[in-house]
Amino acid sequence: MNFDRLILALVNAHYNWMLEEGIAPQILVNTQHEGVIIPKHLKMNPTVILRITMAATSNLSFNETNMTFNAGFNGQLFACTIPLRAIIGWPVDIPPNGDRAILPCVNYPNVGADVTSQQTAPPPAEPAKLHAVETADSTSGKVVSIGSRKKKT
Repeated sequence: MNFDRLILALVNAHYNWMLEEGIAPQILVNTQHEGVIIPKHLKMNPTVILRITMAATSNLSFNETNMTFNAGFNGQLFACTIPLRAIIGWPVDIPPNGDRAILPCVNYPNVGADVTSQQTAPPPAEPAKLHAVETADSTSGKVVSIGSRKKKT
């Protein structure tokens, strides 16, 4: 299986879903990932959220390994390159209050890497499940975050 093509399909699906739902597409990026090209001041943090709306970017394109676009930072146009494997998740601002949830991306193996030299941890006894967590005002049913929670024993 070609994981890069799978990642590209997932990135396109997330992006198009957000546009269809009227949600401003944003990506949470690992700034330390090899091949990330963004302004130097943004690489000082280990992660950054980049808004990739049509209004915020120009020349947005995807290929099997990268997302490229031009964006303005402090009034200066910058050509950005984001390897698709550097995308950690998709922040989603939930109206009406603008609370934020993160839709996580899956970490894929390094295809073509020497697997004999990689140490692998044993799989967890039970996979983590995602649960929506509501605010203290349970009557509104407003979701403020999504995350994994371990099952109590």
